[in-house]
Amino acid sequence: MPRDAHNGVHDLKVFDDPRAALARIMEIYRASSETICRQIGALSQGGRGGAAVDACYPYVGIEIGPSDHGRDTRLAYGNLPAAGSYGTTVTRPDLFESYLLEQMELLRRNYGKSIVVGVSDCPIPLTFVTESGLRALAPEQLREVAAQFAM
Repeated sequence: MPRDAHNGVHDLKVFDDPRAALARIMEIYRASSETICRQIGALSQGGRGGAAVDACYPYVGIEIGPSDHGRDTRLAYGNLPAAGSYGTTVTRPDLFESYLLEQMELLRRNYGKSIVVGVSDCPIPLTFVTESGLRALAPEQLREVAAQFAM
């Protein structure tokens, strides 16, 4: 699949198994969250900030061609309104695991197309991962945090 079909996404992988796609989504989110927590931990221990932290949401997408779209569009969900490239970022896949899996399974069943998962270019806001780590920081460290993390 061409990279530009899912703009701003890197490390794009193709999955025919929705469970494997979900595992990759969870892996990306966990790695991004750990990156943020590790950097906040270093700052709270007196470490110096560096470059902006690159910790972004996972992306999930699917591409449906015109010949793939002759499906029953009366379905309440698990269907797409027209041919095209569809995708979104995913937050807290641990909370939405059942929902995400069901949607990907329905899309696979209804369209027979692969699901793509990658790392988006949309940063995870720091407070979506940790607020408690910020309490231990001094005011000058908080200024560094604002320069390094999406708030």
